[in-house]
Amino acid sequence: MSSMISALRKEIAEEYAAAAWGLYGIADGTAKHSFITKRLEKIGDCHAALREIVGEDLAGHLMVDTMESSHDELHRVLTEFYATPSYVQRYAARSLRIP
Repeated sequence: MSSMISALRKEIAEEYAAAAWGLYGIADGTAKHSFITKRLEKIGDCHAALREIVGEDLAGHLMVDTMESSHDELHRVLTEFYATPSYVQRYAARSLRIP
């Protein structure tokens, strides 16, 4: 039973990250609404499965804990991603240097 709960929590975290990358990642805001909606629907399916296994209250707590952890990790990754200069930025900086 705990392996099923772990697998569902992992799937929730992965779907949450996929939806967030679709919204905030390289394609910044251009991901199709249906892609993000599908990820959120899968999270809902996982929540329903958790409710069947552990009950409404614990499933809610597990969802919140999983999504908060996922959000914190995603925030860290996105902050690092956007802080790293792109190839174009590095090339422009190198090209603009005066010898």
